[in-house]
Amino acid sequence: MRATAAWDGVGTPPAIPSRQIDLHSLSSSDVADDYKNNAESSSGHGRGAVRSIVWAPGTNKVLINSGKTKELHLITLAADGGIEGATLTKTISGADSRYMVYVDNHEASANRAAIADAVRVAKAEVLQEAVAEIEAAKKSTVKVVFKSDL
Repeated sequence: MRATAAWDGVGTPPAIPSRQIDLHSLSSSDVADDYKNNAESSSGHGRGAVRSIVWAPGTNKVLINSGKTKELHLITLAADGGIEGATLTKTISGADSRYMVYVDNHEASANRAAIADAVRVAKAEVLQEAVAEIEAAKKSTVKVVFKSDL
């Protein structure tokens, strides 16, 4: 983590940076006010309980659940992955979730990479053909000589 030193196990561990984000600012109207103003815990497990959190590797997106209100909250971290600029991006209602997992479709990723490679090769071939045509046109230029020039 940024701004924390490695802990050698001796003494007090270094502070872990944290930032409070109001998860229910984007909640639907049917969510009770007690959850919106944090009078009640929306985790579904009482005060001090943990929430399920999943991060999509390679992105700056984090998904957090609110079991009691049946919502999922999408948080977007700062561009550098830091929490200082983190914002609540979206709330999904009606999502009864206890466990979450990030899934990557490796086949789709491989297909996108293959398509990108094919496009790159095709562009290179078209460019080579254009250069060859230009060079051929330069060589086939005919010099016209008029009698008056002789």
